[in-house]
Amino acid sequence: MSQFSYSNRTGGGIKWQWPSVHPEGRKFVLISAVIAVVFAFMAWETLAWPMAGVTIWIAAFFRDPHRVTPTDPALVVAPADGLITQIAPHVWSKLSDVEKTMFTDVTREAAAKASAQIKKREGELTDEFKKKGLQVVAVDRASFQAAVLKSTTLESLGFSRADFDKIQAVK
Repeated sequence: MSQFSYSNRTGGGIKWQWPSVHPEGRKFVLISAVIAVVFAFMAWETLAWPMAGVTIWIAAFFRDPHRVTPTDPALVVAPADGLITQIAPHVWSKLSDVEKTMFTDVTREAAAKASAQIKKREGELTDEFKKKGLQVVAVDRASFQAAVLKSTTLESLGFSRADFDKIQAVK
């Protein structure tokens, strides 16, 4: 790991600034600020100061900081709110076989876990819809896939026939 901090800002320097408030949180900040101002105008300082503190806390809760991604080509940077699912070829070639295997295993495990959670949730929703008397139509995946492949080419979807066959073999 490099001892230097890199920035993709113009000029390359890292500069601190007040984080903006997420648009969904602005209404809550505004409401609490108005309440604090009303308390202040009514000379209720005992309530106005704590309410000003609550306003600051709400603004901090809904902060939306600017994220700066390091640009050092030797680094593999994970997304702030997610999982790495792809590694650029120039970085992949630098990984050892053990690291490649570990990355592949972790990615497959995460995909399998997410798929299982989605299938479980779909089943729960289907059961709930049926309890409410709603019509649930099961899609025949094979006929859907055949219809899609009949109307579009694999190349237009970004696959070659060999890649598509490999994907089907994994399933």
